[in-house]
Amino acid sequence: SDLDRTMLRWLVDRDIPRIVVGVKADKLSGNDRSKADRSLRKTFETAQDGVAPFLASAVTGLGMNELWRHIDEALSAHRDRND
Repeated sequence: SDLDRTMLRWLVDRDIPRIVVGVKADKLSGNDRSKADRSLRKTFETAQDGVAPFLASAVTGLGMNELWRHIDEALSAHRDRND
């Protein structure tokens, strides 16, 4: 949505780490899920050394391990910079 793009631009302008995740992927059929994944990747550019956008669903678990892994990595990097 336009609000999502505005929020992303706000984060980028302030150099705040971010991960773009399409949620509720369980609501999509397999074909629609593939289209949504391609659309996310096309719409939201990935910064150099950044995380490419991906889909997730708390209901099915799709993408949740990846999401938690990226969050853990970001927290570890933040701690390392502040030690």
